[in-house]
Amino acid sequence: MIGTIAAYTSGHPWPGGSSVSFERTAVRAVGQLRAYNDCVKRYLVRLADGRVVFVKLNEQAVEADYKWIREFARVIVRELRQKAIEGTLVVPSRTLGSIVHWKEL
Repeated sequence: MIGTIAAYTSGHPWPGGSSVSFERTAVRAVGQLRAYNDCVKRYLVRLADGRVVFVKLNEQAVEADYKWIREFARVIVRELRQKAIEGTLVVPSRTLGSIVHWKEL
């Protein structure tokens, strides 16, 4: 799989690090980043060695990797939709600039 290591600015992760390749077996969690005043969904993976890596679904070299990440993205979206219905969804705000919703494997 291919991604960009997360760089942190004021505690907020952004895809600002170097490009990295990793195996699917090294992924421990898949997450979705939402930021205040930003309508783009960004997907991250947390690797076994502790690194956090941003991944672009459409830039994966192997179709199977794209489908694998996309399935976890769908699960996250379903869980967030359910939290919104229940009224327990935490969203980014001016005081809480970004939130990452993780799905552990």
